[in-house]
Amino acid sequence: MTAKKRTIKKTDYNRVLITETLPSETPIIFSNDGLYRNCSQSGSANSVLRMLLDYLIFPKEADKWRIPYIYKVRKNQLDFRTLSLIHPKSQWDIKNLYERYAQAILYSCSFSEFSIREPYKIGSRYYEKKSDSATNRYKDGRIAELRHDLVMQYSPSFFAYKGYDRVYKFYDSMEFCNLEKQFKLLWQMDVSKCFDSIYTHTISWAAKSKEFMKENVKVKSAFGPEFDKVMQYANKGETNGIVIGPEASRIFAEILFQAIDRNAVGMLEAAPMSMCHGRDYAIRRYVDDIFVFTNSEDDAKDVYQIYSDALAQYNMRFNSQKTQKFSRPFITKRTRAVREASRRADAFIKSFCTSDAESDTLVPGNIKRPSHLAQSFIASCREMCSRESTGYDEITSYLISLLGERIKKIVNIDLTPKTDEEKLQYCRAFAVILDVLFFLYSVAPAVNSSYRVSTAMILAIRFAEKHLGDYALVVKQLIYDLTETLMSSKNISKSHAEGVVCLEAINIVLAASELGGGYLLPENKVCELFVHNARNSGTAKTYSYFEIISCLYYIKDYREYSDLRCKIVSEIREHLKSIKDLDKNAERVMLFLDVLACPYVEQSVRESFLQKYVKQSGQQPLARNDLDAFFAMSKQQYWFVKWENVDLLNSLQKRELRKAY
Repeated sequence: MTAKKRTIKKTDYNRVLITETLPSETPIIFSNDGLYRNCSQSGSANSVLRMLLDYLIFPKEADKWRIPYIYKVRKNQLDFRTLSLIHPKSQWDIKNLYERYAQAILYSCSFSEFSIREPYKIGSRYYEKKSDSATNRYKDGRIAELRHDLVMQYSPSFFAYKGYDRVYKFYDSMEFCNLEKQFKLLWQMDVSKCFDSIYTHTISWAAKSKEFMKENVKVKSAFGPEFDKVMQYANKGETNGIVIGPEASRIFAEILFQAIDRNAVGMLEAAPMSMCHGRDYAIRRYVDDIFVFTNSEDDAKDVYQIYSDALAQYNMRFNSQKTQKFSRPFITKRTRAVREASRRADAFIKSFCTSDAESDTLVPGNIKRPSHLAQSFIASCREMCSRESTGYDEITSYLISLLGERIKKIVNIDLTPKTDEEKLQYCRAFAVILDVLFFLYSVAPAVNSSYRVSTAMILAIRFAEKHLGDYALVVKQLIYDLTETLMSSKNISKSHAEGVVCLEAINIVLAASELGGGYLLPENKVCELFVHNARNSGTAKTYSYFEIISCLYYIKDYREYSDLRCKIVSEIREHLKSIKDLDKNAERVMLFLDVLACPYVEQSVRESFLQKYVKQSGQQPLARNDLDAFFAMSKQQYWFVKWENVDLLNSLQKRELRKAY
């Protein structure tokens, strides 16, 4: 089964809003699909929608800086990653920048010999993976996005890239093998707090020469100053540091590193070094990860120092604590552990499933003791990690991905299981794999893994409902029990640190909403997940934007959550007590727009927010007929959350296309 080629309309620059402006790590219900739709159809918008677009989305000449919604997600058991969700006006700035300067961006990214991830043209097509065919079988056919499924309209990114979309693919490449043939040593370096260290004005130094720009500081129409201004405005007007999360920020960094690469080559070629790239040394760079290949320790030290000097010219430096040094064979503990995990996982699946390569399916065999089989594999992983002296977090992401792909192969069947015995074996196969998946996820939760676990949950639920008859109740109860147990796990407990959003738990709970109203988590469990910041923040605000929209989506209008819904609406009122700064505050404007479209908040409350904004922004009061027309269309004019008739499986498939760096 070959991958399918999908074409993209290159001149649709609004798709920049889909691919370039958002962090990858967000709730599974969050996207810019509604924003894209509303902007693309602005010409036919009703008067209220047009007013919202003009004042809150499309920037004006007088607009300056805006405040991004800054949040933290778990990086590992101890550390967090800080991400920024930028204001829609700044997202539109990026769209305009790409529209005017796409070729300048490509030109500025075309000089480095070192880069193994760089844009080289505007994307015009992408390829669906073979495993997507299984996902497509279980999409909700009753739900349509625009005239087509949105996944068929948007590429993983606005630009097509040369090289590798994930750094591990470089390690597994023939290019890496050839470098290992030629060079005895490998030094791997990491730039310290790369995006936080970037000085936005350096984009002008990189796009042209530093000397030229210093002599022409009043040039405003050039690409470099324009990109500089866009990144400043997106980040409160700051020139030190750029927002972390959007693909546009990685493009910004790539342009800088291309200039750094060129400078380093020049300094190494010059006397007294006289070192030739490809002969005396080789460098490969994946965004801010640097790989130096040499044949001697002295050469490695020289290259390290010269590249450090080139970084310093752009106010950056290496994190010396993270420098790793290898001699042939170039293999890390993690690489050994992952390869061993792969072998064991394949043997595990083969112990209870038969593979059919032609149809790309797995058929479960006779499984007598599912829990014993699952525990045996978990024990095998435990023993392997101990022997390799690695933690679970070194292998869990890989194993969760692998097992998620095996779920896709199991559900990718053409003929429905007919006998009760066949249905029972499918039920037990799900029990085995989901048991292992939830164990691995609970010991090392990560946001990217949450998308794969969520996909596996939804595929199992939909397959069971479609094919397994009464056994569907067994599968759904299993997933409910696993989800409830996970929410009680200490490893996934909510952090009290300021600004942390527990997406690892939130995404699993959102996926569990697929179980329906008969499998609702207890209200106290849902409260524990979302109400946590107040303990340490010292403020009245207990929910952030992502927590509010996720909680509202999960509790919907179920009577069981009436008390919690009242608390959420009260919190929304607190957030939107003053809304004069919606044109600057990203968190507040996104909450405001999403609440206007939310059917789980009474229309009278939503109207009051809209009227308050109109009054505080000094506009004319809205006529009754305009209000009625606007709210009648609110389901179709959603923004960042589609509240009803959403296919989470479709959302997850689109998210999988846009992999996090």
